Amino acid sequence: MSTLAPNLNEADIPCISGPFLSEETKSTSQLIDRQAELRPQATALCQANNQLSYSELKTRSNQLAHFLQSRGLGSGQFVGICMDHSFEMVIGLLGIMKSGATYVPLDPSFPAERLKFMITDAGIQYILSTTKFASAIPTLNVEVLQLDSLYEQLTTLPIDSPEETPLPQAPVYLIYTSGSTGNPKGVMIPHSALVNFLLSMQISPGIKASDRLLALTTISFDISGLELYIPLITGASIRLLTRREARNGKILNQLTESGEIALMQATPTTWQMMLNFGWQGHPNLKVLVGGEAFPPALAKRMIGKCAEIWNMFGPTETTIWSTLAPITDAKISIGSPIHNTCIYILDNNEIGIGGKGLALGYKDRPQLNAEKFVDSEIAGERIYRTGDMGRIDESGQLHFLGRIDHQVKVNGFRIETGEVEAHIDEYEGVQQSLVTVKSYGSDDSRLVAYVVPQLHTTPDMVALWEQVWTKAHSDESAVYDPTFNYSGYNNSFTGKPMPEAEMREWGQNTLKRIRSLNPTQVLEVGCGTGILLFALAQEIRRYVGTDISQAAISYIRKQLNQNSELASKVELHHRSAHNLPSLESGAFDVIILNSVVQYFPSIDYLENVIKQLIPLLCSHGSIFIGDVRNLLLLNHFHKRLLAKATSETVSDQQIQQSMSKEEELVISPEWFLALKKAIPAISEVRIVPKAGNFENEFTCYRYDLVISIGSSPTETFEWVNWTQQNWTKTRLTQTLQHQPKVLGLAAVQNSLIVPIDNESAIKPAECFALGEIYDYHVYISWGTKSVNLTFFCLD
Repeated sequence: MSTLAPNLNEADIPCISGPFLSEETKSTSQLIDRQAELRPQATALCQANNQLSYSELKTRSNQLAHFLQSRGLGSGQFVGICMDHSFEMVIGLLGIMKSGATYVPLDPSFPAERLKFMITDAGIQYILSTTKFASAIPTLNVEVLQLDSLYEQLTTLPIDSPEETPLPQAPVYLIYTSGSTGNPKGVMIPHSALVNFLLSMQISPGIKASDRLLALTTISFDISGLELYIPLITGASIRLLTRREARNGKILNQLTESGEIALMQATPTTWQMMLNFGWQGHPNLKVLVGGEAFPPALAKRMIGKCAEIWNMFGPTETTIWSTLAPITDAKISIGSPIHNTCIYILDNNEIGIGGKGLALGYKDRPQLNAEKFVDSEIAGERIYRTGDMGRIDESGQLHFLGRIDHQVKVNGFRIETGEVEAHIDEYEGVQQSLVTVKSYGSDDSRLVAYVVPQLHTTPDMVALWEQVWTKAHSDESAVYDPTFNYSGYNNSFTGKPMPEAEMREWGQNTLKRIRSLNPTQVLEVGCGTGILLFALAQEIRRYVGTDISQAAISYIRKQLNQNSELASKVELHHRSAHNLPSLESGAFDVIILNSVVQYFPSIDYLENVIKQLIPLLCSHGSIFIGDVRNLLLLNHFHKRLLAKATSETVSDQQIQQSMSKEEELVISPEWFLALKKAIPAISEVRIVPKAGNFENEFTCYRYDLVISIGSSPTETFEWVNWTQQNWTKTRLTQTLQHQPKVLGLAAVQNSLIVPIDNESAIKPAECFALGEIYDYHVYISWGTKSVNLTFFCLD
């Protein structure tokens, strides 16, 4: 007998209902088979370079169903399935459905004890797996059927469907979720609930037969049901990713930016990872976000990068998602109910869910079922009590306010910390908050909020760096050469000013790279004390310099007052990088940002600055960005930094703590390469390690890059792998003596980073030196521990 919730029989229960959708009598697998009849040769599944048609999917799942039935499996029995994303996995799921049995996802990455509990609790006798994952299944009295090994045997079985339409209330799958007691609890989802969900999602957010969905969620997470079945009941196709691929931000970005993928579902954590890898989105991509709270700061970054964004909400017990909301700005709601679904606000603001999506209940948990699935005379249906809190606003939208178990009592008042957090998260500059209670005495308890700031709190951080550099440039007492004032440049490893010899080399190499761009009219953003300006301005027609430090601008003006000819070519402005003076479009052939982007407040700020600078370039102009700190080497940098301060072994935890204190912007080279997709005007991005013979922070952990617009010539050639083919400095020298027209070397060991013998590794500076000796243009691109070299013979 279900326990009645306190207000479930009161007529004033706040409620919103989803649209009505007539009941479908077919099962999920029958809906998929209908598509196989309509478009038998259409692609149903693809993975890597392999494809499986609808006809093949239907045939192979039918044959598997016959095989399972021959083992006595059918209605009322539970069959485990333990494997990663593959054709066999989808065939296995549909084969179990068609046999009449209920499938139970078993994640091969789960601990053995958890898998043992699930197998025993479900009463599983047979588990579908593959050769690769069978070893993950604990030793129990069960039979493991390896589908890849059974392929030949299955092809001899009938290809017709053995399935009779299952009862709507028969369980289609049993899926385990975490339990408060420590053991997982099995949720039984009926066929009718799954079909109702799929048909609703087919309408909104919507999917077309021409679409391809990217499936990356493990089947142990119920939201995978959306990824695997909605495309197949529609005639669309699925691109399957393995677990390893699904965790690779670079792979996800490539696929979703290519235009191949029309729909992708993922948690906010995954979308954040993709953005960290420079994700640019695609105008035709439909994005579904769910499984965790959707932070407004993340929504801001995603809006504008895709066609649609939908926020999804729902517990496993009500079949995947129960509400959805299109997101067009950073005001986040969890929306309105899907078809045939009702949302109630119960006592304590608890969200209750009714309708056709409700589970049958927890397997063999009568007491828990009575607590969580309750009857209401007013609603006239069972309602699942979610344990989540929410409110319905004036427009009928549902808002998530946190968990009931996050409710606290302070000074006699009941307070929902989730609601306080939701309001704090709406403030500009807040990325995420956590509210808790802290006691300051026996009768003094207070709410305390911990806040993670957004990285793009631009005005405050820019103003902070302005103060820092104004102070650094105000002291001229130690300046010996007024045209080479490097005050403010300190050695990170010693804390002392950089030696002049090292700074001279740094300056000469930077100037050499800029001069190779043939500048005649230059804009330098962040000109500092004019190290580059004094060297370049006398060689060109016009030089415009900007800086956030008034002291730096005043310093340059003071020096220019002594050289009227040079002063006539130079314009100076006290401006931040995002607030440049009014300048003519197409006026500059070279724009310089040297040793400044590390002081920018966020990656978004940098991207916006670059977008503002592009129109100022003439055709075939370039932006030179120097001294960029390399994110790929940040761990190595902090390890070395800590090692300088102690004779003891540096732990990974110490390195992570040191990295967490970073105040500067550190950027992966891959982010700049992704800019070509975000800014169509960019024709080429060339990333080059710092040149120099001194071993210091510049040469080891920083890089320069050149962003070019206009057409760029391409040279085709074959790469030679330095490491695999045992190249050495001697061999490189001998090869260049024979004057090949072009030489491309990949995975070249960088001796500044990798501690190996001298012959097997080479410094970037040595490569540039060889280029000068043998008349080659040398291009170097940066990796984690290696570089790629290209030598182009000078004409």
